[in-house]
Amino acid sequence: MGRPEAPIDYTIPELGKCAEFLRAMRHAAGLTYTALAAVTNYSPAHLKRAARGEWTSPDVVQAYAKACVTSNEDVIILSEVMAQHRAATDAIREAEREARRAKVVPKPQYARDEADLSGAMRDAWARAARPTSRFIETASEGQVPSSTAHTIIKGRNVPKDVRQYVAFLKVCGISGDGLEPWFRAWVKVRGLPSEAERWLAHRWMEPAVGALYLAAVLDGVKSRTVVNAPTMTTGEWSQLRTVMAEVQESLAEFNRERTSSVIGERHGLAVVGGQNPRNSPAYASMKSPLAA
Repeated sequence: MGRPEAPIDYTIPELGKCAEFLRAMRHAAGLTYTALAAVTNYSPAHLKRAARGEWTSPDVVQAYAKACVTSNEDVIILSEVMAQHRAATDAIREAEREARRAKVVPKPQYARDEADLSGAMRDAWARAARPTSRFIETASEGQVPSSTAHTIIKGRNVPKDVRQYVAFLKVCGISGDGLEPWFRAWVKVRGLPSEAERWLAHRWMEPAVGALYLAAVLDGVKSRTVVNAPTMTTGEWSQLRTVMAEVQESLAEFNRERTSSVIGERHGLAVVGGQNPRNSPAYASMKSPLAA
């Protein structure tokens, strides 16, 4: 009688479950590890590692399982084993990411200059488990090229514009209301955007995100905490706030109408699209000190 097998390691539960499945298949097939090795061309030591909860390559697991298959119906079982191995691989990667994840919470609200903002962005990247430059490029759909991502995570640079800034932060898991302090830090450090920059931003920003960005711009003007903040009277400030609110509402309405139009086209309905906010009375009358 041979020695009993080593107990299965369930440190990674998914890997332990896969190992348990492999052992059950071998026992059902009545194969020893020596016989299994002869069929698979992998050493008994390799096969035993797979069956005790240690990670091995998919090729080893597939060869182990195939050698235990005795009928066409067992192909379903083979697929189940490989699915379990993929789940185990994903669990290992997630555990590795969690180990790399920093516990430091980024504090963009304390940024005084580009160096501070760069440090906050690096903290956000570290808290997101330090994704690679290539991953950032892919996840941002090319908005943040890998070369740019590398300079950002090394603290050598900050994004070139607010769109790239938001794309990088979203890869780091920061979106929605979480962008508010980041927008304020951006405006404070980089200064107020020109009128063209604001409209370019609102062309791709969702209304809710655009509202946060707009609020950061307006607060930058009111508090004069940015280098290029204009000097404004109380009346000018009130007029600017009213006009910009109208523009924001026009943007939101335009996006709603555009969405309705797309849905209508899909269902064969005739839907009149909304007015482009650039043609709205609010936009036409906007002659504010914010214009570059």
